[in-house]
Amino acid sequence: MATTDSPNGSGGYMRAAVRLPRAKRPLVQMVEKPAVLPKTVLLEVAAAGVCESDSRLSIKDGRDSFVMGHEIVGYAREIGESVTGIELGALYAVWEMVPCSKAVGASPLFLRHGLGVDGGFAPFVLVDTKRATLVRVPDSLVNKPELAALAVDSTALVYHAVINVAKLQPFKGKGKSNSSEGEAPRVLVCGVGGLGHQALWLAKAYGATIFACDQYPPARQLAKNIGAERVFTFEELKHAAQNEKEKFTVDLVVDFVGSEASVKATKLALQPATADNNRGTLVIVRPRAALSGSVYDDLNRKYATHTVLECLAVDGLTHAFRLLAEGAIEPTLQRVALEDISGILDELEEGTLLGHRVVTNFEAPEAGPPSGEPQWLVHPLE
Repeated sequence: MATTDSPNGSGGYMRAAVRLPRAKRPLVQMVEKPAVLPKTVLLEVAAAGVCESDSRLSIKDGRDSFVMGHEIVGYAREIGESVTGIELGALYAVWEMVPCSKAVGASPLFLRHGLGVDGGFAPFVLVDTKRATLVRVPDSLVNKPELAALAVDSTALVYHAVINVAKLQPFKGKGKSNSSEGEAPRVLVCGVGGLGHQALWLAKAYGATIFACDQYPPARQLAKNIGAERVFTFEELKHAAQNEKEKFTVDLVVDFVGSEASVKATKLALQPATADNNRGTLVIVRPRAALSGSVYDDLNRKYATHTVLECLAVDGLTHAFRLLAEGAIEPTLQRVALEDISGILDELEEGTLLGHRVVTNFEAPEAGPPSGEPQWLVHPLE
C-alpha cells in the first residue's frame, strides 16, 4: 500500500510546461497529476532548473508529448509499494546516471525525467525508481533547493569537465605552486553562460588564474565580476594570442560554445605539443554541431583535446553539492515561473542568457507574485 503525507493524495490536474511534437517551445497547459504506482515516488517539486539541453530538445521533431524539466529537486509526498529508504517530507534530487560519451548521439539523452519522460516543470513529478535514483539533498542545502537543482546536471557536468577530464589540480598558496612550473594554472573559459560562469568559479576555487571569452558584453562583465583577469571577444583573443611581443597563453581551455569559430580562436592561446609531448589542454563541452574532420585532426595533433557531451556520475553530484554548499561555486541565479520558460529558451539559443534560471513558481499568473523587477537570489549583476 502506498504511503502518503499529502492530504489530497494523487489524482486531479496541475499546470505544467509540456513539450509537444513539432512545437518549437513548450506550452503551459493543464495535465493530469500523476498517481503513485509501485516502485515510484511522488515528489512535490521545489525547484527545477532550465538547461541548455531544454533548448536543444524543444526544437526537435517527432517525439511524444511530455512534461519538460530534468534538473529536479522535490519533497517526497507519496511512496509507492516496494520502495524503501525514502522518508516522507524529505528533500530529494532526481539523479539519473548518464554514461560518458564523446560522439554526438551516443548518450541516451531522451530517456530521462524531463528528457523524454515526464519531468519537473510541474508542481509534482512521479519518479520511477527503476529509472532514477532519489538522492537526499544534504542538510547544508535543504533551505536552498534552487542551488540543489543546479547540482543535478549543470554543476555536476562542470565538475566533470574541469576536474575529471581536464585534470585541473588545486593550486595551494599565493605566488608558489605545487606544479613543476611554479605558477598557478591559467584557465580560459569560452562561453560565460549557465555552465561557463560556474566553470570560472570552480577554476578560481582551485587557485587558477582565470580568463574568459564571450561575444556578449554582459557575459564578459559577469566574468570580470567573478574574478577573470582578462576578458575577450573571439577577435580580441586571436589578436592577443598572436601578439609577438606579448603572446597571451593559457594551460587549459574549457569551451562551452563548441563552434568552429570558438575553437579556432581559443586554440591559438594554447601551448602546442612539444618534443616531450607537453601540450595545452582543450575541453569542448556539448558542442553545438559536429566540428569538421580537419579541425579535429589539427586539434588532436597539437593539443590534448577532449569532447564532453554528457557524463553524469554519482561522484559529480556529491562534489557539486559540496561546492555549492561551501560557496566555492556561487552561481548567478534567478527564480522564475512556468510562463517564463519559453523566453528563457530563446535567450539560451541567442546566447544572451546570463547565469541560471530555476522554476519555483507553478501558479497561474493571476495567483503568482506581483510583477516587477526579477528577483536575483545570488550575485545580482551590477
